[in-house]
Amino acid sequence: MTNLFLRLSVLCAVLIIGATSCGLDEDNEWSGTWTIEKIDGVNFEVTDAFAEILDISVERSLTFDNDGTWDAEITTEGWGESVTDSATGDYSLDGSNYAMSGSGDIFLAVKDNVSLLKTGSFEDAGTWVRKGDTLTLTRNNGTVIVLKRQ
Repeated sequence: MTNLFLRLSVLCAVLIIGATSCGLDEDNEWSGTWTIEKIDGVNFEVTDAFAEILDISVERSLTFDNDGTWDAEITTEGWGESVTDSATGDYSLDGSNYAMSGSGDIFLAVKDNVSLLKTGSFEDAGTWVRKGDTLTLTRNNGTVIVLKRQ
């Protein structure tokens, strides 16, 4: 039951996204490690604060490498248990457009403020804007994802 609760609590904290560079030798605007700040206006600070009340911690990292690959790890710890879900994939950037593909344990989609857990492989595309340490992705389905550089 505890493991089920941990997995459900991570549902709101998980997102696997990516976009890809075609073999750039230097850092692109996505290079580095990011945390997920918001999805469709839902701020994870609020859900994290609630999780802390329940003695649960959630860490989300999403790393984009210059070779056009990405990896993500979401770790939920609490009540003596630790659950880590991960995913990997490829990404590409073409001006302000991105495309991604990947596979892993979990992928979070948000529709009408309802989180949907999916497993297996996926593909996605959309547009992106970076301002300082904030990267905003707008998926083709309208979902807006805000990332903060670590």
